[in-house]
Amino acid sequence: MGTERRRSVLESYMHKMAKEVLKTWLIADNFEVRPEVELEIDGWKFYPDLTTYIDGHIQAFYEVVHKHPVTAKKLSRMQHYCWNNHLAILCHEVDAEWILLQVEKPERIIEFIFDLNPKTEI
Repeated sequence: MGTERRRSVLESYMHKMAKEVLKTWLIADNFEVRPEVELEIDGWKFYPDLTTYIDGHIQAFYEVVHKHPVTAKKLSRMQHYCWNNHLAILCHEVDAEWILLQVEKPERIIEFIFDLNPKTEI
């Protein structure tokens, strides 16, 4: 499944606090939320900012962005992981500043969604 990352990561206060706020919103929506879970496929590791689970199964990845968007390298590793594990999930990219400008949990999270599921022709 994955383990929580134990190495230290330098991140801005904005990114760190936005991640914590987003985590509380997702927990309120009845998800189990794990930060910085190490996932690996074919020797490639990646660490989504937040990974949501229901009944122990991954439901989505959440990336909080502050200074730059999610890299193509990280997205390709996520897609490769999903493809090899037959997962139909999405990666949600949410702006750190937008999160911290909210005064309460919004009805809808404003996000950019990456579909990590390669389409197959039938």
